[in-house]
Amino acid sequence: MKPDEILTATESSLLREADTLGDLLALVRSQIPTALIDGTSWEDLKLCATRLPSSLAATSFGFEVRLDERLPRADLGITVTGGTRSADLLEHASRESLAAETYTATARLLDRINRNASDAEQMAIAMLEFDLEPGQCTRDMAPGIFVYPPIESPVVDRSASWRTGLIEQIAGGVASLGNWKVTLDEYRTLGRISAALTANSSLRGFGVFPSRSRFIRVGIVGFRSVPEVADFLERLGWPRPSEISETEVGNLANLQAFSELFVHLDVTGNRIGPRLGISVSNAGSGSLSGIRPWKPTLQAIRESRLAIPEKLSALEESAWGVHVIYGKGGRYHLLKYISHIKFAFEENRISQTKAYLGMRFHAEAAQAARREKATSRPADSG
Repeated sequence: MKPDEILTATESSLLREADTLGDLLALVRSQIPTALIDGTSWEDLKLCATRLPSSLAATSFGFEVRLDERLPRADLGITVTGGTRSADLLEHASRESLAAETYTATARLLDRINRNASDAEQMAIAMLEFDLEPGQCTRDMAPGIFVYPPIESPVVDRSASWRTGLIEQIAGGVASLGNWKVTLDEYRTLGRISAALTANSSLRGFGVFPSRSRFIRVGIVGFRSVPEVADFLERLGWPRPSEISETEVGNLANLQAFSELFVHLDVTGNRIGPRLGISVSNAGSGSLSGIRPWKPTLQAIRESRLAIPEKLSALEESAWGVHVIYGKGGRYHLLKYISHIKFAFEENRISQTKAYLGMRFHAEAAQAARREKATSRPADSG
């Protein structure tokens, strides 16, 4: 599948606009309240993005904001879509640092996955995640990498044998980004997770953090209720999974404050955990539906005292809509949205609350060219 025409044109425009993604972030600074990100955190975000091409802002990028602490800081997330110009730039980047080597290896892994996908499938994507502790960011910091196979791939909806084969292919490839190999125990543990899936859930992504201790993070999507998550964890042998339903996340479910849940688990050898992440998403996340689908969620979080009220208000006021951005090369439409809200668990209790504020650039000229092309097509003679 070829990249979208608007995406390709926007990539070209952004490369003329700024040398790096770090430089491009200056265009969006006014779109982010200082209550969410400010001071050294913003400078760290820019520094980490200076190794990356500005064209990546044509797919999506965003900020994982800590809502449960007053310090205005966030982590940085950047999507790399296989088959795009941005992926090609990363693949052929100078390999003069661990970070640059990670980018190159990620782009090549996406290319291998996509070569095995049919034209009807979406392209595989990767998420680069910079977890930024104050004062610890460097220009050559290697990010965490999550790889998401094409949505119609065997890992989602085919037989167990097909699913196992793709799990081994992708998990092995992702582990290599951390410079290690998946052990037999880890393959068996991934198989246990796959076998415990519910009818609606599926394995969706695999990740590693080269700068952290050795583990593979697995993302599972499709859960519709907190008890469904608890049942899944129980089948895996998770200790006291019913306690999850008794936390504030269970209260969100009672208030119907989300449409879907997804779970992150860490695999090391034959062990799962001890970290657990549960994220909530809503129908319309990432679209033009605005803040409306998220209002019940944010209100429930406010009532459960899982976040700083001022940060919730800043998120609700700013994390949505399409905004016109004026650059050197013309006008851009900047789409802002909440992708998901994540709760980190320690010993079955919520320890952190984070919101992922996503953004994506569209070059206005590219959109106008598509509209003109559509209206100039000859009428169907049939």
